[in-house]
Amino acid sequence: MARNYRELHERVVARPGAPERLAALREATVAEIGLHELRRALNRSQVDLAASIGSSQPAVSQFEHGEDIRLSSLRRYLEGLGARLRIVALFDDGETETAIPLRIGSGRELVVAEDSPDYDASPAPSGGEVTGEEGD
Repeated sequence: MARNYRELHERVVARPGAPERLAALREATVAEIGLHELRRALNRSQVDLAASIGSSQPAVSQFEHGEDIRLSSLRRYLEGLGARLRIVALFDDGETETAIPLRIGSGRELVVAEDSPDYDASPAPSGGEVTGEEGD
């Protein structure tokens, strides 16, 4: 008994709580996108991206599949795709989620969350740099 997509979609959406469940699934799916999938979705090749960030295609490939990457490298990669990097710490107490934008580095910021309503443009305190190394 074959059903068309529209009929099936309407039945799923009509169920109680469906909009919330579907929104959560969409958010989880977007949160899990890999760097290579992001680059492909933007129709950019590794060769093209490498040229725009002053790197090589093998280096871009290695970066996309790396497990432990530097923030500065991620920032440069994303800038090559036309994006900005923003890091937000999420605190969840079970009922509410609080997002705190983080500014990392001194001098030229590696990461700035300027689009957040809680963003504070005052200079970062000295001595609080994050290096991305384990144990720091």
